[in-house]
Amino acid sequence: MRLLFAYRAFDNIAGGVQKTSVDLMNEMVGRGHEVHLLTWDNANATSYFPLHENIEWHKIDTGSFKKRATWMARIQRMMRVRKLVSNICPDVVIGYQDGMFVAMRLYTAFMNVPVIAAERNAASRFQYIQAGKHKNLVFQSFRLAKFITVQCQSYPNDYPAYLRHKIRVISNPVYPAKCVAEPEGPNIDNKILLSVGRLGFQKNYAILVKAFAEIAAQFPDWTLKIIGEGEDRAKLESLIKSKKLTQQILLPGTTESVSEQYCSAHLFCLPSRWEGFPNALAEAMAHGLPCVGLDSCSGVRDLINPSRNGYLAKSQNDHDYKALSETLKKAMTDHTTRKIMGENARNDMTQYDPSVIYTMWENLFLESMK
Repeated sequence: MRLLFAYRAFDNIAGGVQKTSVDLMNEMVGRGHEVHLLTWDNANATSYFPLHENIEWHKIDTGSFKKRATWMARIQRMMRVRKLVSNICPDVVIGYQDGMFVAMRLYTAFMNVPVIAAERNAASRFQYIQAGKHKNLVFQSFRLAKFITVQCQSYPNDYPAYLRHKIRVISNPVYPAKCVAEPEGPNIDNKILLSVGRLGFQKNYAILVKAFAEIAAQFPDWTLKIIGEGEDRAKLESLIKSKKLTQQILLPGTTESVSEQYCSAHLFCLPSRWEGFPNALAEAMAHGLPCVGLDSCSGVRDLINPSRNGYLAKSQNDHDYKALSETLKKAMTDHTTRKIMGENARNDMTQYDPSVIYTMWENLFLESMK
């Protein structure tokens, strides 16, 4: 097969979408397929994650992906995309996220090439973002998709009935952990409540800081560590300082050895407002960590089974830190249950074996050609 993967931007972006996409493209090359990558990036763009040498990256280099494109830029992009598609004749085009899908579907109109809409977030995100007012337009555009991919089993329920026959659920792959955590930690003086993610609105870290602050005095042997960077760092630092917890709540930034962070932790929490496939949560579970999340977040709810591998806080809304605080307290108190849940979490992640996930993608590409 000849596959064309389309994204807004790849230039030195260390994002989850880019990481999982590079893995998928590299795997497809390894399986003997011809793979092309299309982005709006400029000609000097480089990939943060290593691309297979046989992947041809087409950088459209018109306008800036950081700004709303002018009509002239859109026309130039359309002409370049149509010329590219005419030259390489892809069997399938995969447009990542709704904006790029719409562009590729419009720019390849009447070219007789199937386009897959690869969604990377739950539709519930529309209640939080400015683009939410265009939700119905996005859904209408998906009528033009050959298929729509979502990442969790509950996500099709958030789509209109007229689209559900097009939806296929393909989760992200979860790789086996290089080490295993010991979440019980009964004899360790300093236990770690870990979180990993971008310090931004979506991940909702203020609620975690507030929840931990409520119980910090009761658990002097616990430290909250949030790995990541983002635009909310200053706000979070100010909040931590106001709680007088600069020694018990840490923001160490990013790390290249995140696996070591999972293995040295005793509990994991992801307080997201919404998710696509929560990679950090899945990785934590693969390392044998019991996890805590908000019941209001469907992606988190899909992975955490409260009776088996973790805890879900029954928050009234995305800033109800009291409910999260009580849930954390329960998990931090019971080291025996943490051990059992950690073992279950690790076993549960085997269902996302990479070879199985990549075969699902490959089969979808083949189905799209029919």
